[in-house]
Amino acid sequence: MTLRELLAARRGGQGAVGGWCRVPSAVTVGVIASAGFDWVCIDLQHGAGGPHDLAALLPAIENARVPSVVRVGWNEPHGIMRALDAGASAVIVPMVNSRDDAIRAARAAHYAPSGMRSWGPLRPLPSGTPASSPSAANELVMCLAMIETAEAVEALDDILAVEGIDGAYVGPSDLAVSCGSVPHDSASVEHLIEEVRARCDAAGAVAGIHCPDAAVARARLGAGFHLVAVANDTQLLRGAAAAALEHIHGAERVRS
Repeated sequence: MTLRELLAARRGGQGAVGGWCRVPSAVTVGVIASAGFDWVCIDLQHGAGGPHDLAALLPAIENARVPSVVRVGWNEPHGIMRALDAGASAVIVPMVNSRDDAIRAARAAHYAPSGMRSWGPLRPLPSGTPASSPSAANELVMCLAMIETAEAVEALDDILAVEGIDGAYVGPSDLAVSCGSVPHDSASVEHLIEEVRARCDAAGAVAGIHCPDAAVARARLGAGFHLVAVANDTQLLRGAAAAALEHIHGAERVRS
């Protein structure tokens, strides 16, 4: 199943909760994918892996029958094309701040005539789309623009109007930093986050956001976001380990 197919099946219903992977291991990716998340993203921007890892990591997601997503390292054609060639059903593209940035991302994610994606898929999409069908790939692949600056929020209507941009994915930490605050201080940019969600709704676009924990993710779903991701694999592992040790030794000893 692709991310587009998942969202189409849930149109008008509940949002989709994603797992986020920074460790380039098919074992850990498979564990996250089989835990019950609706979709799973491989993070190539701040994760430990690179494009060469995707051929092994994406099948670990697909084996769990959930959509595979890749956050590419940057808004440059080569990285976007390689992620899609490896079989990702969607890409999240960092730091899209203008219409021109959005055009660059969308064109790299789609074959002609709507884009400039170079031919040479390594694997088919998870839905089984044949490698010989660029038109079918164009219809199934999704491209989400990361909205991480005040400049991007201001240009959001122009970004969402670009053909091939399916929605926005908010990076709250960078958005806070761009507004002079500190990472993870989403409260300082809450008005901008809500503005992005509302403007996505008005444009008929997907609204996604990264969340630090399950409580925030649940609140974002309740507010109407279509896609939410919960922390990442290293944070979840660290949290589970700390909780186990606290249960055994007590909070004060674990903190010391």
